[in-house]
Amino acid sequence: MRRFKSMLAQVAKVLAVVMIAIVIFGFVPKGSAIKVVGPITILGLVLLSIMMLSRTGWKRESRTIVVRLMKPIPWVYKVLSVAIIVVGMIALIMFKNDNASFFNSAIIVIVDLVLLCITTLISYVRQGGWHSILLLLRSTRLRLTLWYAVLLTVILLIFSSIVYATEQHNISMMLNDSLHTRLAQIASTYDPQKGLSQAVYANVGSSYKLSKLSGGEVVLLMTPQGHVLQEPGLPEEFTNILVKSTLKKFLSWQESQPFNQKPGFVYDTSTGSKFFTSAATPLGPAGSTFEAYNFGDATSYGLPGGNYEFTQAAIVNKQQQAVALFAVGIPSDAPFLLNDLSSLLAIAMPLCLLLSSVGGYWLASRAMQPVQAITRTAQEISETDLHRRLNLKQRDELGELSATFDGMLARLEAAFERQRQFTADASHELRTPLAIVDLEATRALTHELTAHEYQQAITIMQQENRHMARLVNDLLVLARADSGQAKFQHEVIDLSEVVVDTVERLAPLAQQTGITIRMYPLPELTILGDRMYLMQLFTNIVENALTYSAGIGTHVDIDLLCQYRQGQAWASLRIADDGPGIAEEHLPHLFERFYRVDRSRTHSQNLPPTACSANSSRSTGNGLGLAIARWITQAHGGEIRVRSTVGRGATFEIWLPVGSQ
Repeated sequence: MRRFKSMLAQVAKVLAVVMIAIVIFGFVPKGSAIKVVGPITILGLVLLSIMMLSRTGWKRESRTIVVRLMKPIPWVYKVLSVAIIVVGMIALIMFKNDNASFFNSAIIVIVDLVLLCITTLISYVRQGGWHSILLLLRSTRLRLTLWYAVLLTVILLIFSSIVYATEQHNISMMLNDSLHTRLAQIASTYDPQKGLSQAVYANVGSSYKLSKLSGGEVVLLMTPQGHVLQEPGLPEEFTNILVKSTLKKFLSWQESQPFNQKPGFVYDTSTGSKFFTSAATPLGPAGSTFEAYNFGDATSYGLPGGNYEFTQAAIVNKQQQAVALFAVGIPSDAPFLLNDLSSLLAIAMPLCLLLSSVGGYWLASRAMQPVQAITRTAQEISETDLHRRLNLKQRDELGELSATFDGMLARLEAAFERQRQFTADASHELRTPLAIVDLEATRALTHELTAHEYQQAITIMQQENRHMARLVNDLLVLARADSGQAKFQHEVIDLSEVVVDTVERLAPLAQQTGITIRMYPLPELTILGDRMYLMQLFTNIVENALTYSAGIGTHVDIDLLCQYRQGQAWASLRIADDGPGIAEEHLPHLFERFYRVDRSRTHSQNLPPTACSANSSRSTGNGLGLAIARWITQAHGGEIRVRSTVGRGATFEIWLPVGSQ
């Protein structure tokens, strides 16, 4: 089925190329610009498509090298298709005045664009099935491309409007300047008896034929009442239109303000009517005793000889009476220029939009590649494969995201590793006492023992039960600490009282181990904390000193001081023993869970028999006491330190803030 889909896709591409070839060679006129690029492009597309089609039928053993060479073919295919579209768009611009060529070029562009979209969709379906199309429609890169295309469309529309309006304004200004200059020149030849000089009409065609009017000027001289004095050399219908337009603009001045706001200026249609010059532009002298004024806006007319721009002027005597009106028209290609400009913009905008959209989609795809790599890595990672990393070398936002993702994986890996280690250590710690309990119970049930032996077996099981109970309690404390469920009672506590209570509680153990607890004078220092957890903290540290100093050390010193650091008062509790000490390589790991130095350091063999029997669970420990001590200290806003020298004992320092947490 998969092979059939691949064959179908390649057949579709070949058909696409053949259809493009038919369109280009069947409809494009001879000598067209596309004929230069068309044959080369079509030949290349046909060859590539045939190779892609034949690739699906090759034997497996002959594919390895060829497939590597064929990898870039889909991209080459798309690039050539885009090249055809670009060439077609250029042809649309070049042949905008040739309807047949314009239509054929438009067909080429539309057909190739549709076929390119179809082949691209087929490629997506082949790679990921129909679901990939939905993913494409929902993808960020497509949304970015669409937003980019919309924004670019708005920018191009605004830019094109500005360009068109600017060009229209410039052309209008140039025409107005030319018309005003010509009006002034023609007005200077005015004579009351002869009208305008015949030299002016030497440049004006007197025939009604289109060929005679092309390229010449059109001049009309008339009275303010609309009587034509000198013909413009146009057909009668165009002359009447020009006369009516000139007279209408002249009559529209009835609502304008008189020149220099002089009262008494009224307009009538009688001979020698007064003329309002406030809305007119002076052109200079008209003959020897008259002045010429331009009035009204320029007007465009399509005459048999082409398009003409007309403007009007009035000849005024010294009494400000309009004695004659004349209109001048000059050939203008402004409509054609503006039409060409609008056509160029209308074709160039889609071309720019198409190329920009393709480029924007490619850039968006490139930019989203790290995100896709992160997605694939996240999908492939499991709890047993947390060592994988992205290791992107980018220094942008995506590189920062990748580094954050790698950091998260590192933390997860460390957390899973701690969990596995915690589970293994807890299982190991529970396995020994359970095995001892099972062994003693089996021995008591399978053998005939004396009352003393039964009592000894039950005592051992009780001791192991206490050991397991303490281990479970410690695990529960750490579990609550990890989950943030531990609740502290924040109350004002005298730290010296807690120390004294701890020492009194551990006095029996000190007596059994033969260790003397020496306390220096303890000042009254109050802190904000939980009394129960603080007592557990001090108990773990002092008990640790007593247990590991048994048989070697003679005393444990406890000292409480108030010290200042950076303006803050701190309570410093120092607990020092003269036991065997701790090797330097163990100090960094001393507060880790289930971490224990060599068991020989306990020297339990040197304990008195009563101590071994009554406190066997204390003599070895479970490796959680110091971890709990560090957590309690940090929860109270303090810190715990240790320094030690082998053979000279160990010193633990607990720093807690005085008066607040």
